Amino acid sequence: DDGQPDPPGAVTIRWEQTGGPAAAGIADPAALTTVVALPVPGDYTFSLTADDGELDSVTVVAITAGVPPPAGDVIEVRVAASSDDVEERGDGTLEPGSGDLEITEENTLQAIGLRFTGLAIPRGAVITSAWIRFTVDEPTGRPTQLVIAAHDTGDAPTYGGPGNVRSRPLAAATVAWAPARWAAAGDSGAEQQSPDLSAVIQAIVDRADWAPGNAIALIIEGNGKRVAETFDTDPGQAPLLHLTYLTP
Repeated sequence: DDGQPDPPGAVTIRWEQTGGPAAAGIADPAALTTVVALPVPGDYTFSLTADDGELDSVTVVAITAGVPPPAGDVIEVRVAASSDDVEERGDGTLEPGSGDLEITEENTLQAIGLRFTGLAIPRGAVITSAWIRFTVDEPTGRPTQLVIAAHDTGDAPTYGGPGNVRSRPLAAATVAWAPARWAAAGDSGAEQQSPDLSAVIQAIVDRADWAPGNAIALIIEGNGKRVAETFDTDPGQAPLLHLTYLTP
């Protein structure tokens, strides 16, 4: 824009629908970046016009709206026993029944073991999404880098005895997580929720020894510090596993 003519002395933006199987909803036709609602599947076209009052330029955007995938079945389950959310210290000492989970630094780097039971996922199911969510016990914002993996077995036993977290064989799929600052005790929202773990869970459900109702154990290692509530602190604030799946 050269600022002429004045007025307007500025470029104006206009989005318009130019084609499609139904009328789309444009949230803000005068914004360079906006959102459209496409009511039915099909091919849509939109024009973007930039106009300085003397000259204008038009660009066409094409969007294909597909059929939304089915949502699938949902499972949510919390840690349900003292021995299912544990800390393993650097010397292998296991601490179940803790008042909080230090993820992962408490004098030494710890490994965190979580176990979720009674997962009624059928054989052959496709995991479409999965995450764990914690509840904050102590605020902390120090840089933290974590890796989440799963015990490579179709029915994970509970944790018990020295070294029983790090000694477990892990499935190949892992997920990295750099959690945002945990600002206040009691928070349990997006900042306390892991990235998608569907590949990690899928690796276990695909095993030949998986059966509906079995248990999955997740292991978290890394550095930095986030402090979460445990089953022993408050069963209603224990770590939560949420997943969705499609039945074969």
